[in-house]
Amino acid sequence: MSNQIRLRDVSAICPTYDTGTGLTSRVILRDGSVREERRKPMNLLRLLLREDGIDPKLYRKARRSERGYHHVPLVVRGGCFVSFKLIAPRVTGDPVYGYVALDQIEAVDERNDTARVILRGGHTLVTTQRPKSVREQVDWGRSELALQRAREQTGADRMMERIAEVVAGYEYAAPTWEQIAAVVLMMVKGQSKGSRV
Repeated sequence: MSNQIRLRDVSAICPTYDTGTGLTSRVILRDGSVREERRKPMNLLRLLLREDGIDPKLYRKARRSERGYHHVPLVVRGGCFVSFKLIAPRVTGDPVYGYVALDQIEAVDERNDTARVILRGGHTLVTTQRPKSVREQVDWGRSELALQRAREQTGADRMMERIAEVVAGYEYAAPTWEQIAAVVLMMVKGQSKGSRV
């Protein structure tokens, strides 16, 4: 069944307990349909991201050290998946997080002790998180997506790689801010020339 599901079609991947099988995933598609999947949410997400060559655990670990918060949104193919606690574990160690496409979140209902995430297709996900925590996850997702888009537009990744090369060339002393600024200026000038062609 999972080979028929494509990441671009997914609104949410939710953990759920199935009698006889244990922890499985409920996949809500953008067209509003729901599919049951025998894999756990992270395993299913890893399978869906395989064609992009992305391991979600490694991605999040790398981004976590950069950004300084634990549940880092997953930005892939111009979209973003945000994680929310959707169930209470029956067994210690069971995964409780589901993954929701940021562009499919219609609203966050913050009127109760725990927040509800309302999807564009009409589905409502009841979280086990406080409204403030859910709102932070959505805001972090927007921030990560905006950062990724800015990097794509400005070529900042190439610029940072070039700066790292220059810095690595200094064996005995770190480069001065002026030297780093000169590299950045050269890169920016190179980008503006390239964009005119």
